Amino acid sequence: FTLAGERVLVKRYEAGTPQADIGSHIVSWDGRNNAGTLVRDGVYVVCLIVDRTGEEVRMKVAVLK
Repeated sequence: FTLAGERVLVKRYEAGTPQADIGSHIVSWDGRNNAGTLVRDGVYVVCLIVDRTGEEVRMKVAVLK
């Protein structure tokens, strides 16, 4: 999300895939939004949600090119 609350990108990892297994994982992002366009420099909010438990983590990331 942007700091204004606009959704930038959604990534989903379906149950049964390695990314959805319990444990630590690395989520990579190439700096593109859902339309495939590179986002502008700035601060973005990452929101990770576990559907099964409702657990949610938010963090800020800075994009600098």
